[in-house]
Amino acid sequence: MVQRPHLSHLIGATGIARICACGVLATFPFSHTVALRNVLLAVGMLAALAGARRLLAPPAQRMLVLLVAWGALGALSLSWAVDAKYSWQEWQTEILHCIVTFLLFCITTDRAAAGWLRAALLGATVLSFASVTNWALFESRSSTALHFNGIGMYTTFLVGALPFALVWAMDPALSRRTRFANGMLYAAMLMAGGLTLNRVFWLVAGIQALLVVLASRGDSPAISRWRALAVPALLVATLSAALFVGVSAVRLQLMPGPAEDLTAAIGSDPRRVLWPHALELIAESPLTGAGFGRGAMRQHLRETFGSEQLWHAHNVILNHGLALGLPGVVLIVAIFAAMIATAFRIPTGHDRATDRLRRAILYALVGLIAKNMFDDFYYRDGAMFLWALTGMAAGLAGLQLFRKDGSARAGVA
Repeated sequence: MVQRPHLSHLIGATGIARICACGVLATFPFSHTVALRNVLLAVGMLAALAGARRLLAPPAQRMLVLLVAWGALGALSLSWAVDAKYSWQEWQTEILHCIVTFLLFCITTDRAAAGWLRAALLGATVLSFASVTNWALFESRSSTALHFNGIGMYTTFLVGALPFALVWAMDPALSRRTRFANGMLYAAMLMAGGLTLNRVFWLVAGIQALLVVLASRGDSPAISRWRALAVPALLVATLSAALFVGVSAVRLQLMPGPAEDLTAAIGSDPRRVLWPHALELIAESPLTGAGFGRGAMRQHLRETFGSEQLWHAHNVILNHGLALGLPGVVLIVAIFAAMIATAFRIPTGHDRATDRLRRAILYALVGLIAKNMFDDFYYRDGAMFLWALTGMAAGLAGLQLFRKDGSARAGVA
C-alpha cells in the first residue's frame, strides 16, 4: 500500500532524489524557477542513478521508447526546418528536459515516495494562492510582475493538481476531517482557477469532476448505481457549462472597445478559423512539417491573422502536425494514449490508498491532455509536468514486477 510520508524515506541517495523530485514539482506553478528546476533535475538524476536498486520495468521502457522516438523525429526535422535555429533551441529544451524528468520520477516513485510527491504538489499549490490573489486584486491583467507562472501555464498546472485533492475528498473510506481538508483545498484551487478567467479551465475541471463521480463505487446493483449517479453527473456538467459561460461574460466586460453580444463573442472564437487553416497548412507538407517546435509557423500565422496571440494552432495535435507533419500527429497521439494506458496499469487490488493515487494520476493526465487540445501548453513546464506524472505512473506500474529488495523477479528483463 502507499505509505505515509516519513523522514526515513528521505535518507541516502534515493532520499536525495526524492527531495529533488518533490522540489521539481513544487517549482511548476511559479515563474522565475527555471535555474532552480534545472539544478534539482541534475542533482536528482545523479542521486537517482546512484541509489537505483531496480531496472526500468516494461511500462517505463515503453514510455521511454516513445519519448526517444519523439526526440528522434524532432531531430530529423532539423534538416528541413523553416527556422533551424529556433527548432534546435526548442529541441534541446523540450526533449532533454522531458527525458530527464521522466527518468527521475520513474526511478524515484514507489509507495514510500508517493506521499511525499503528493504533499509537495499540493503544498506548492497552496503557496501559489497568495500570488494569484495579489495579482487578481491589486495588479492589472496585463501585468508581467507575476510570481505564479502566467494564466495559461498556471491553470494547466491546476488541472494536473485538482485530482490529487478531489479524489481524496470524495473517498468515504477516509476520515471526515481528511475529506473536509481536501475538499477545502479543492475549492481553493477552483477559486484560483476562477480568478484567472481562463474558460478552458472550467471545461476540463468539469470533465475531471465528472470522472470522479462516475467512478464512485457502491454496493447497489449496477443499474441502480448508474441511476444514482445520473443526477450528480448532470449537475457537474451543468455547473461546468454555466461557469464557462459566466467567465466568458466577465471576460467580455473587461475587454476594451464596444460591447459585444455574449453568444456572438463565444461563436467568434478565433480557433474556428485558426484550426481549419492549420489543417490546410498540414496538408501542404504532410510528411515533413515546418520543423520541431510549436512556433515553427509563427511568422506565417501572425501575418495571416494579424494577431500576436495567434502564433500557433492552440491545439497540441495540430501544432505537432504543423511542426512534424502527419508522423508527428501519429506519434503524439500514441504518446498520449500510452500515458493513459500506463496509469491504468498501476496495480491496486484491495489497496484503496494505491487506488486513490492511480485515479488521481489518471484524471490529471486526462485533464492535462484535454486542456492542451484548446490551449497548447505541451512545452516547458507543461510538458515536464505531464512527463513527471507519467514517470510516477510508470514507476508505480512496475512495482509488482520486483521483489522487496529491488531485484527483478524471474522473467523480468
